Amino acid sequence: MRCLFLSLLVASLCLSYSLIAANPTQNKIDLPIENIKINAPSTANHACSPPLGDDPSDHEYEEIPYRWIEINSAHPGALPGTNTGITGDDQNLGPFSIGFDFPWYDGVSHSSIRICSNGWASFTSTATSYSNYAIPSGSAPSDLVAPYWDDMNPSGAYGSIWYYTDPSSDFFIIEVDSMNHYGSSYTGDYYTFEAIFYPDGDIDFMYKAIEHGSFPGPSATAGIQNADGTEGLQCTYNGSGPLEPETNMGIRFYYSITGAHPIEVTLTYNGGSPVPAGGGNVDFGVWLESQGIVACDFDAWLAIEFEGGPATLLIMRSFTDFQPGWTINRPDMFYPIIGSYPAGNYEFFLRVGVEPDSIWNEDSFPFVKSGVADGSFTGELPIPAGAPNPFDKIEKGVLQEGDAHVAPTGYALMGTHPNPFNPNTAISYQLSVSSFVELTVYDISGRQVAELVNGWRNAGVHEVTFDGSDLASGVYFYRIDAGDFKAVKKMVMVK
Repeated sequence: MRCLFLSLLVASLCLSYSLIAANPTQNKIDLPIENIKINAPSTANHACSPPLGDDPSDHEYEEIPYRWIEINSAHPGALPGTNTGITGDDQNLGPFSIGFDFPWYDGVSHSSIRICSNGWASFTSTATSYSNYAIPSGSAPSDLVAPYWDDMNPSGAYGSIWYYTDPSSDFFIIEVDSMNHYGSSYTGDYYTFEAIFYPDGDIDFMYKAIEHGSFPGPSATAGIQNADGTEGLQCTYNGSGPLEPETNMGIRFYYSITGAHPIEVTLTYNGGSPVPAGGGNVDFGVWLESQGIVACDFDAWLAIEFEGGPATLLIMRSFTDFQPGWTINRPDMFYPIIGSYPAGNYEFFLRVGVEPDSIWNEDSFPFVKSGVADGSFTGELPIPAGAPNPFDKIEKGVLQEGDAHVAPTGYALMGTHPNPFNPNTAISYQLSVSSFVELTVYDISGRQVAELVNGWRNAGVHEVTFDGSDLASGVYFYRIDAGDFKAVKKMVMVK
């Protein structure tokens, strides 16, 4: 969620674009900037990455409305950015603090980044590569973020690179300002662009000026790639598109689940082995927890193998938008091993990932079924009826309205899940002390459409449901006032 400067919203709770835009320098980042993160179509005629649908999760990247956030202090109204100190050709400096844990490929997160003079940044690489490649590629810098990777040179009178870490940890910006191509004598805004990083993993590329000059071009790469160059997204390479950066243009790269997420699992054997020849129960416990920093989608399943043969899927559940810190804790489960199962050695598995293609994590235990092993069994094991599902209850780590809880250390408006939603979503917030709470919802024009809480609430973490059944699809803002704490966040309803 991008930061909204709250003092503007306190005054009459007016969320209109025109009111806030009238005083753009009052805010760290104001509502027009916030509106960048709305899933709105661009007015320009540029292709989006396939597949293209109504849900932003259907996109890998797409053109978005252009909105520049200035952080170079030499320009009026700029946010207080910091000069990277890059002044020469082919420099890579850093690391610079992002201000939050930024989710990246393979379930890894990064809190700092390095910046190269050639139009790209990296969470890990100290390279100074000026020759751009198509990505993903093992020849490109690792953990690459490339708004406009080209051979640039800030060593002359023009060109500087800045960064800005938002004090509220709502965004991080890298700005390349008035940068020349290597060997060029052009003294205007040859390249001016920026990358805006958000805590949910999305990245916006904003292009204020892309002037190709007399050089053959475009001769640049725009995109991102993982640590070893095996996964990545590229919107253009040397003018090949499908989405070519141009002046006054924005492109968003959407965060998507890539690779294994940190889901910890424990499968505990409680008894039942050896199972009698006529059948019996194997007793076990299941525990899993999402230890990442963003919500994820995954499958959890139980499987069984006989004598090292192929796995038989027993029970599975697919999870969507499973939040960080959510757990499943079922210590008293059982599975019926029926009499027709052949005698011999078995392995019982708890697995998470994408069934059947990818196993992110697993745990298992062996057991034995008694009887005479004749070696004649082949194929899959039969699935008995009546086995309980260990994945049917999620412990969300938050409370419904009115529940008691140990007081957290501070106030927070914790967000919604799911988001986007249709038509219901849960809003979570926490209070460090008992407080009078007002939690209200507004549409994009500033009209209040719902009052979810209006009264005293105990210290703790609370969750309340917003029902948008009677409202139209679109962007909505939810605002909390609790003592001296005020916060506003955004949610999107897609029907």
